Amino acid sequence: MINMFNLFITQIPGRRPEIVSWCLDFPKSGVLGAGGEVLKNGFFFQGWVLTNKNLRAIPYVKHGGDKKYLSLNKDRVDVIERVGKSKQLCRAQYKCGFGEKIPINSPGGVFGFEIQGRGYDVIKFSIEGDLKVLEGKAGWLFLDNDSNNSVLQFKGELGLSEKQKYAWRSYLTSFGSLATSNNFGHAVLIAPSKEMVIPEYYPYKRGKITPVDEVEAISKNEHNLIHPVSQLKDFCKRPFRVCDSHWTPKGARCSFMEILKILKLDEQIVYSLFESDEYKEYLLCGDLGNKIFPPRSAYEELLLRVNYRKHVSYDNHLPNMGRIIVAHNENSLYRKKIIIFGSSSSYTMLDYVCRVFTDVIFVHSAGNIDRSVIQAENPNFVVAQTNGRFVIKPPSTEFDLLQEVKRKWAELDMKAKENILKNQGKRLAQKVGFSTYFDRINKEYHLCSS
Repeated sequence: MINMFNLFITQIPGRRPEIVSWCLDFPKSGVLGAGGEVLKNGFFFQGWVLTNKNLRAIPYVKHGGDKKYLSLNKDRVDVIERVGKSKQLCRAQYKCGFGEKIPINSPGGVFGFEIQGRGYDVIKFSIEGDLKVLEGKAGWLFLDNDSNNSVLQFKGELGLSEKQKYAWRSYLTSFGSLATSNNFGHAVLIAPSKEMVIPEYYPYKRGKITPVDEVEAISKNEHNLIHPVSQLKDFCKRPFRVCDSHWTPKGARCSFMEILKILKLDEQIVYSLFESDEYKEYLLCGDLGNKIFPPRSAYEELLLRVNYRKHVSYDNHLPNMGRIIVAHNENSLYRKKIIIFGSSSSYTMLDYVCRVFTDVIFVHSAGNIDRSVIQAENPNFVVAQTNGRFVIKPPSTEFDLLQEVKRKWAELDMKAKENILKNQGKRLAQKVGFSTYFDRINKEYHLCSS
């Protein structure tokens, strides 16, 4: 989702005896566009000012610690004709207008006039995004006003209803039964919310009982539930990104290792595989940094020379829910098949998962499970992954992936559909290893070029 930014213009009240009349024609309150566009284009400040005794007024814009003066050099005969005559102002003030583009690199500032060395702030302007961000300590950013009410969840002011608890209990039990009857190993991973792992940077105190605490209380050992808060805290210095709501590659690796423990795979062999991984710092913005103006970045470590995309044989490229990715790696550690019914936190894990398992099927479903996918693919392992803030919307084992794909495809506009088809290419349809299930999706909704 692109975060659109809005400009808010507010007049500052006050007595200014040297100023007879003034007007700021532009900019006006309204939608600006994406943050990058605002930084690139700046604002065009246009208007006029008339003073007593022909005093010289100098327009200025203050923002981000800078002060920029504008030239009063535009003839505004229209102003003198309309205002000047009634105020008995002379022709010397014909050049009472200004107009200049000013680069803006801060979320707000003021516009005003300087007369005889004294500044008069007359307008306050601010730039705000549609999507809100919570400013934590030391520059850390967190979600705010999201649809899951993550702040209220953390503070313990929003809990699970009895109906939601029952839904979670049914889901965990049903998933376990499904694993037993189909003979596959299973795990449920709840990716912790950022504030759970680094509460020292969060501006609110953790409540006594949160919704994810209630889910953990419901689960039993056989449910194989993982909520790796303590593991992430101990594993590395930065398990989460400063300007993003998601974990770092090392945070994803840590959580994946916890999955392997549950699946009873040899952690030491896998650890040896990842031990030689190299990381490099890059300046990254992130999904939270993009929501504020100007966009904010921080240096983060990224995994070098490893990319699961080189193993991808199918990707329907749908945004979020309904996305399907199939990967095959002949050189994997285990010749096993795993299905991940995951969410956004799973993508970072795929760089590790695709090196461990030969066949990887990722379904973006936020932990919701489609039984028909399992029956068609006959996997060795199935992992359900959801995010901590999603637990107030319990997942289900009755998810219908085909219907979700159909729904998502119908919602897209023509341009989005064209981009999806363009990104796919013939090789996806020609790759071997497609199951009947994915071929059916492909043909029915034309999600792959022929």
